[in-house]
Amino acid sequence: MKIAMAHKQAAFRIKHWYLMHHRVIESYIKGTEAFTLFEKLTVEKQTEISKKIKFNSQEIPVLVLIINTNKYVVNTSERFIKITSKNIESVYYEEFEAMICYQSIYAEIKKLPPQKLVDVGLKKTDGDMAFLKIPAGEFHHFWDVARRLDTIRIINDK
Repeated sequence: MKIAMAHKQAAFRIKHWYLMHHRVIESYIKGTEAFTLFEKLTVEKQTEISKKIKFNSQEIPVLVLIINTNKYVVNTSERFIKITSKNIESVYYEEFEAMICYQSIYAEIKKLPPQKLVDVGLKKTDGDMAFLKIPAGEFHHFWDVARRLDTIRIINDK
């Protein structure tokens, strides 16, 4: 069930899920973690990433998963944004149904080196999939937040 909310409310909820998963208060997050709060990144890193994205009106960047120097997954108040050196791809929470990974891989993820990239899919409500490669060491952190994002539906104030 999708819950209608404004951007600030969605950003607060996503941040809350992230902090609850890590079982910490915000001051413990330094911005140096591979999966971190966007606002905790250095201003230079925030600017570097923001220059690559055309944010919608009132959209708030909340989380960032740093895959490597030129690859990121940004979670904003309304969408996943996959950034690579070649392109940018978005999946809006409105069209997001579930995060998919192969059961055989899921059981092996904890055994993989933390830097090993794991394929996961973001299944859309129309049946299409967007694929991400995320570090095995961050899989459970990312999954625990991402699996809840299908409940968000943004109310756009005119």
